[in-house]
Amino acid sequence: MHERLLLVALLLLLILCLGYFLRITGFSTLTDITISVLEKTAGRITIDYKSALEVGSQQNIYAEFTNIGNTNLNARIEIKIYGYINNTLKPLASYYDSTVPLMSGQRRGFRAVFVPPEATVYYIQARGYYDTKVVETWGVFRAYYKVVEQYRPVYYGIPSGTILVPRRVSMELNYTDRVKLMPGDTVLASILISNTGEVDLNNIRIYLVASSLLSISVNGKQVARLAPNASIIFLLTITAPPNISVGEYPLEFDVISDEAKESGKITVEVLSVAVPEEEDIYNMILNYQYLISEVEREIDAYRNEGYDVSLANESLSIAKQYLKSAKDNYNMRLFDRAKEDLQKTRKYLEDAVFQLANATLYLYAPPAFAPYWLVVILAVAAVLIALLYYRKRKKERRPKILREMVAEETEK
Repeated sequence: MHERLLLVALLLLLILCLGYFLRITGFSTLTDITISVLEKTAGRITIDYKSALEVGSQQNIYAEFTNIGNTNLNARIEIKIYGYINNTLKPLASYYDSTVPLMSGQRRGFRAVFVPPEATVYYIQARGYYDTKVVETWGVFRAYYKVVEQYRPVYYGIPSGTILVPRRVSMELNYTDRVKLMPGDTVLASILISNTGEVDLNNIRIYLVASSLLSISVNGKQVARLAPNASIIFLLTITAPPNISVGEYPLEFDVISDEAKESGKITVEVLSVAVPEEEDIYNMILNYQYLISEVEREIDAYRNEGYDVSLANESLSIAKQYLKSAKDNYNMRLFDRAKEDLQKTRKYLEDAVFQLANATLYLYAPPAFAPYWLVVILAVAAVLIALLYYRKRKKERRPKILREMVAEETEK
């Protein structure tokens, strides 16, 4: 009886220590991104690369497209590299794979080599084209001239008797689930990401699945850190080409951090009859006014944390000026001028969101080591469980008469 209680206690200790081990070391963080779509034809793209390297070294980028549907498809991989140079995002290199047929479950890998020419931040855009859809994800890395010290948490011994309570990880998304536009038009959709948990969210990025007929750009690419009770906006600039067919086009996305993932879906509706011009301009003014106020709040929050948000603040100030001009022209019923001002407002809003995300970028990495005292506890517990199990099995193998004699002696 005592041996069974000891075995149960050791198992509970092992489970608690293992859970704590996975939580603090980051070994339980998922590295693959899995997207499920309603259609039978579906794909997924992932990328692998170094998060930091010296200037002049080779950045080996590996992109892999997987047919996760149940039908055959033709797929093609595309990789683009952008550098953050002179406070703007500059395209530097493009790599294109050939189109290949893939059966259900098959994968296609594609390698590209890039040599960073200077010390700055570089962005990787990876796309997988299949049938009439495209999947997209982003990565980011830094090139440096000397060794850059990356952030590493410091762990201390836990006092005896301390009860380990895992902190809650939670993310909440707020977005408009339907946007409308005419062929040839562009709309700005926003995704507000709120950290409703008790721990920081690190390396937040967006994974898209959309129709290849739509042109979609994401800002701001990747956010390094989002503190509890804080929020950040990502902008999706959606353009419908002039020759696109009228109808609904689903845009599915995942917001992913190292600690959590949330999914969403926006329906892009291409209209056959345009919304009245006055109403359309009025709605855009309200939308941009909301986005400016939200980005302004986020800039203030990051400034209070010590980040250099001067570039984002400058772009936002220009966006405010153009929005004010758009309101004045709207009130004077100068709708063409109001539209021009709103286009410039959108551009500087996109710049502000991108620059804010870039200002927070410090490339957090989960620790590459584990507390050795915890490893020792796990090993000792595993050995004790194995010995108890071996002893129990050995007793069961004794002759029946000998087991009865031992039992009788125990009872006496």
